[in-house]
Amino acid sequence: MNALADTFTKYKPHLRLTIRVTVAALVAYAAMHMLSTPQGYWLVFTAILVTQTSVGGSVKAAVERMLGTFAGAAWGAIICTFAPHEDPYIFSLWVILALAPTSFLAAVKPNFKIAPITVAIMLFGNAAVLNMSPITYAEHRVLDIGFGCIIGLIVSLTVLPSRAHSTLSSAAADVLKTYADLLTRLLEVAASQLDYAAVETAHTKIRAAITRLEGVGDEAKRERKHRLTNEPDPDPLLRMIRRLRSDMVIIGRAVVLPLPKPAVDVLAPPLAALSQTAAAALNAAADALKTDKTVKIRLRDVDADQGPVRVLALQVPLESP
Repeated sequence: MNALADTFTKYKPHLRLTIRVTVAALVAYAAMHMLSTPQGYWLVFTAILVTQTSVGGSVKAAVERMLGTFAGAAWGAIICTFAPHEDPYIFSLWVILALAPTSFLAAVKPNFKIAPITVAIMLFGNAAVLNMSPITYAEHRVLDIGFGCIIGLIVSLTVLPSRAHSTLSSAAADVLKTYADLLTRLLEVAASQLDYAAVETAHTKIRAAITRLEGVGDEAKRERKHRLTNEPDPDPLLRMIRRLRSDMVIIGRAVVLPLPKPAVDVLAPPLAALSQTAAAALNAAADALKTDKTVKIRLRDVDADQGPVRVLALQVPLESP
């Protein structure tokens, strides 16, 4: 039972997303039949794509899909109205005229990355088969995508909603625990040789985690911008994570070579105490983030008479809002 409970806890966010996506698809499928649109399957596709792991992610996906669809459908309708489909060579020039501006727009403004795809669908789609004018085809596409976005957003807000701030806190807690393990390795100055492979593996893991945190942080800020949450600004937490990584890199450079035996004899005991205290502080902050509690931690002086060690201890404060 414990193993089953642990597995459920581990995959709880994934299960919540699974339920949301399934509900969004079913609701969109029902709406497709109620509206009887010629290409209603786009409504279902959009509802699935918009339903993301967090509300902020769903808002981002919906905004990008609507912006790109509207811009691409409008430009595609204009091109399709005047482009001759009979001559493939002449039509290829119109394809360039249609895709080049929207591709440039997507490159400059990533929010419009769907625009060239929409133009391509307008150009090579089955508007002629459906006996629709380009304008009517564009209208139906915008309506299908719009309803799909609305359904995806409503499901994300009402069915087991997940806020980006919770994901951010959990991911940041995992990074802090990795920092604690890495710091313990780095300050083991009594060791004859630093385990470079383990340290490099930890840094690789941290870099990937920080990249993910940046994305989740953007989603959390988007939720705050649209007043979907009252959680604090994620920027201070992200800055703290980045600064601590810089500290780890600097400490790693300082201990890249084994210390002489006289230095080890003097520094090993106080640095071991510092390592234990700092790791405990990082783990405490990580636990506080996961339990959504407020914690303020500041490392105390390490019992040592060596000035450099005392200064190092005082310069490693950690505050978590």
